[in-house]
Amino acid sequence: MGVSLWLIALILLCVFCLLFVIVAFLPQVQEKAIVKKLFFIRTRFRWFFIVISFLLMILVFQYSHWGNTPNIHWVVFVSLTLFVSFCLSKAHQTLITYTDLLAGIIITGSVIITFVNLIPVTDFPFSLSWSEGNRIWDYSIPFGRALYDYPTKQPIFVYTDLGRRLLFGLPFLLLAPSIEFVRFWMAIVSFVPYAVLGWIVLSKKSIKGWLWFLAGLWLFSFLYQGGVYAPLIIVAIFVVWACWYSPTWVAVILTTVVGFYVYYCRIHWVIAPAVWGILLTLSPLNSLGSKGTLKEIIKKAMLLTFSASIGGFYFLFSYIFTVSGSLIETSQVFYVPLFFIALQFVLIGLLFINHFIRFWNMPYVRTTSIVLAILLGAACLYLFSQNTFPLLLAGQSLLWYRLFPSPTHSLGILLSLFIAVTPLIIFLTYCYQKRIWHLTHKAIWMVILPLLLFLGIGLIVSVKIGGGNNLHNLDLFTVTCVLVAGIAWRNGVGDFLSKLSVQSIQFKGLFLILVIIPFLLPMQQIRPLALPSVEYTIDALNQIRVEVEKARAHGEILFIDQRQLLTFGYIQVPLVVEYEKKLLQDRALSQNETYFKSFYDDLKNHRFSLIISSPLKTDYTQVNDAGEIFGEENNAWVHNVAKPLLRYYEPIFTLKKAGVQLLVSRANELE
Repeated sequence: MGVSLWLIALILLCVFCLLFVIVAFLPQVQEKAIVKKLFFIRTRFRWFFIVISFLLMILVFQYSHWGNTPNIHWVVFVSLTLFVSFCLSKAHQTLITYTDLLAGIIITGSVIITFVNLIPVTDFPFSLSWSEGNRIWDYSIPFGRALYDYPTKQPIFVYTDLGRRLLFGLPFLLLAPSIEFVRFWMAIVSFVPYAVLGWIVLSKKSIKGWLWFLAGLWLFSFLYQGGVYAPLIIVAIFVVWACWYSPTWVAVILTTVVGFYVYYCRIHWVIAPAVWGILLTLSPLNSLGSKGTLKEIIKKAMLLTFSASIGGFYFLFSYIFTVSGSLIETSQVFYVPLFFIALQFVLIGLLFINHFIRFWNMPYVRTTSIVLAILLGAACLYLFSQNTFPLLLAGQSLLWYRLFPSPTHSLGILLSLFIAVTPLIIFLTYCYQKRIWHLTHKAIWMVILPLLLFLGIGLIVSVKIGGGNNLHNLDLFTVTCVLVAGIAWRNGVGDFLSKLSVQSIQFKGLFLILVIIPFLLPMQQIRPLALPSVEYTIDALNQIRVEVEKARAHGEILFIDQRQLLTFGYIQVPLVVEYEKKLLQDRALSQNETYFKSFYDDLKNHRFSLIISSPLKTDYTQVNDAGEIFGEENNAWVHNVAKPLLRYYEPIFTLKKAGVQLLVSRANELE
């Protein structure tokens, strides 16, 4: 379709929607016969019009050059939202009501988020981002190891955590999935669980149907702002299901499983299941006019706290009683999980003091609390005996300036977080102050304490070198906000929202703004995927294959980057596991001299006949240089990887559009 036709289609869409806006807000026009005809057409064909309009929007945004124009995004979004609101309306006296407008915003925004996630679904063989291709290689290892020419009895070390690999690697249970199918699965997993959590956390027998569906979609958009990893969302789903919808024996099994699972994901997530278990299970006791058997609720809370902590206990004591001094000498990474596990016990203890002291006479409360206290004491004694706390930040730079606007994040972490979470926090605070949310004054600390803890952890992790470009390190805080919203929903807020149409004009205006805010980010992200031509891609693959065939007889071939070319059979050579790109970058950030000694020895000895990398540069970056998002990370890479590599190897050609550089041994090393 030519550019002129795209422009015509876009103009027609906006004019069409504008006409409906005029009709909607001019009562004298609404009495005309044509308006009554519109009511009839809307009733018969509402979903047909909605689907067609969404398809046209996606075609404009993702498959035409208009998708690269932000102003066009907003024109289309506003126009389409009004049109969808009209189509959704079932009113007979007006074309659009306030609640219809809210529904139109939420559904249109959710469709945009869905298609933003689907943008990377393509059969393009090269990596779409800095580490996308190598992450696909990581995901393939649990179930797709047979795809590689590598000794079966030798382990394959992978940088990405096992929890993500098991989830995103499920397509490799198939014999030979395509790269497009794997990217489709990665996209589905990256947004479907968000919506599922939103709907599960808001489920209530007295509130179902349209309101429940829309509120769940809004929480889905709220979570999307934080870039939360899918495994944590799935953990939250299981915890919610265990606490609110399962008998005690099933809940214990579920929380035990997720307690182990989070250990194999990100280590500071070990805190989450037990804290969420207490927060959700005890929520009936913290509500005015709560129902439920006191003994049953307390007993379930204690059991879930303990079962959710089993994964942390297992790691803690297996490490303490493992006779392996070399672990302590060679890696400090083990100290971090020990710290977070102890921190978890401290938080649980504080929650016990806040809520369980009045139930101290119950035997299982007293017994469980004593056991947890003993374990906490043992953990802390061991940590202090090993001088753990001073070592926590060893080799890990904290870049506090990334909390504020910088090249790494144009808004900065603090401002971006403020924009993302303020709508929900303002609304929940309003509901609490107006007694819409039936929460006791004492129990407010049950909500605030986990939020403050997770906020502190998230901010520290966000400013650690290697982070700070988005909010994904504040994932525990973001998910906890959603769980708190679910508690409020079940205790008065859901019923309040079902009567939203009778609220004041001032409240409606503020609430409308709060609903729109989570859709600001995806509106900026939806755009066409910029890829080189098919001819260029095929030619690039052929050039790599030719060089690989030349080099394979003279030594090993190392894929620092683009390992997905091995995964999907684009290139077929024996796998060299060492020196993967993400691992090299991580070791560069921690200045791991032991690791790089072996790397430099292999380079000096010309172990590899060919190296495939992303294009290398040797220029250092000034901190806060506007042209470099990750200045410190770039400098660590240049110093530890790029310069030593180019000392012993030289590029033979670079494929800039594919993000590939091929290097062979130098005849004479550089000084």
